[in-house]
Amino acid sequence: MNNEFIFIIHSLIISFSTLYALRIGKDALIALVATLSIIANLFVTKQIALGGFIVTAADAYTIGAVLSLNMLQEYFGSKTAIRAIWISFFMMFVAAIAGQIQLWYLPALCDSMHPHFQALLCNSPRIIAASLIAYLASQHLDRAIFAWLSKQLSGNLMIARFCSSTIIAQLVDTLLFTFLGLYGIVESVWDVVLISYFIKLCAVILTIPAIWLSRFIGQMTNRP
Repeated sequence: MNNEFIFIIHSLIISFSTLYALRIGKDALIALVATLSIIANLFVTKQIALGGFIVTAADAYTIGAVLSLNMLQEYFGSKTAIRAIWISFFMMFVAAIAGQIQLWYLPALCDSMHPHFQALLCNSPRIIAASLIAYLASQHLDRAIFAWLSKQLSGNLMIARFCSSTIIAQLVDTLLFTFLGLYGIVESVWDVVLISYFIKLCAVILTIPAIWLSRFIGQMTNRP
């Protein structure tokens, strides 16, 4: 099974997970935003070959979190979306700090897992800070653009609104994270930006079926 096929299945599974969360209600969607954001930070260090490029394996989680946020705003209002942003930011911060504290413990002589945890959790403070800043800025931007588009289009053209806000916000997210976290470390930050953003655009396209189906599930969901 090649990575391109896995990426498509991966993105579709996450996208359709947002539909089930929507069916459960706003609390499930908020929890999903936070969970996907934490997982994205955890798996961002894994590098894979995708379409001839070397990229991270976390972009599907990032787009899934944005999709969940937009569904919150579409079906439960802007205040709920803002609350989800701050809850998920707090959860990401706690997870990052907890991961660093976990590494402080001296492993027992019989422990065999510490090197694996160290490899997984030893992100530098710069990477952690860059990720948190990029997340907060891009999510607030996505919410603001989505709200503006919803007003301008009178709530119509839902797929266009979802995709447009995500595409713009993720450009900002990619630029901020790359320059704040990787500038001076990688050989060409612009190569990283272009490749990462292209993969995110592919993930956005794969969310379109879930966005379309959300109209029917949203009608069955009790709104506050």
